[in-house]
Amino acid sequence: MRKRSPHVIPTLLSLIAVAAICYIQIADNAPIQGVRERLESTLYDLRLRALLPDRAEPDPRIIIVDIDEQSLRTEGHWPWPRSKLARLVTRLRSYGTAAIGFDVVFAEAEPNPALETARALERPGVARDAGLVKEISRIAELIDPDQDFTEAIAAGGVVLGYTFAAETDIRVGTLPSPALQLPAAQLDELPFVERTSYIGNLERLQAAADSGGFFSLQADDDGIIRRAPLLTRYGGNIYAALSLEVARVYLGMPPLSLVLSETGSRPILEAVSVGGMLSLPTDDSGRVLVPFRGGARSYRYVPATDVLADSADPAWFKDAILSLI
Repeated sequence: MRKRSPHVIPTLLSLIAVAAICYIQIADNAPIQGVRERLESTLYDLRLRALLPDRAEPDPRIIIVDIDEQSLRTEGHWPWPRSKLARLVTRLRSYGTAAIGFDVVFAEAEPNPALETARALERPGVARDAGLVKEISRIAELIDPDQDFTEAIAAGGVVLGYTFAAETDIRVGTLPSPALQLPAAQLDELPFVERTSYIGNLERLQAAADSGGFFSLQADDDGIIRRAPLLTRYGGNIYAALSLEVARVYLGMPPLSLVLSETGSRPILEAVSVGGMLSLPTDDSGRVLVPFRGGARSYRYVPATDVLADSADPAWFKDAILSLI
């Protein structure tokens, strides 16, 4: 009898394993996609634990302007007056920053203090001087608390953030223009995360900005955030993440396009192309694995109050990308 090679069984097992992995990668059904995501998550976690340093050298191109406890103690509680935010943006622009992204939402107009005073004096039972009320109302018409901030945003290089949600039916403020408009048939073939609600910015502020981007995230089933959507669907349009829109402003607003493959019964999203200058690999729903750089504060953080006081080093900000949080 012919003796079986001792390498046959290991070879067969290896071939079965390779076939299974290939099937998981190309299969187009929900259970297999779930297995693929869990496998990717496990490998991603192992890689981070093995390779990620506790503290990385800050990337000089990115700065976090932090509305931190120090800033709140010095400048007052949040929300700050829009005039103060206008000074902040103007100061950052004077430092030569390339792009500014707001990781906060300005959904409502700032209250007009003169108008509020006039209304208070008109309440029943309040002793008032009719001439004084008339004069305060006249002054109120001349005051526009949002004007300075609008003008500072309109000077260029600013991206406003907003949020999407799927659990409610809320529509507040204004969305920016869509990042992509696809034919309905193609849009329905791509499994983008779909949202039904949003909280956007005041219309005049969003109109003044170069762009807008969402900063909504969703944790995996185990509560860990590993993925971030670059694109999401609302209605019949595709909107881009704040990070992606800030990158576009930094690069001069090149157009976005989708890199698709035709490996099955429908097109598969492989990447998002930024004007042919960048190709950002994504999963089929437009999400990326977050490329964590290191532990906490692996980027340079600058208190917002230091910028307002002009005590930050301007050299840090030259041609930098800023996120205000």
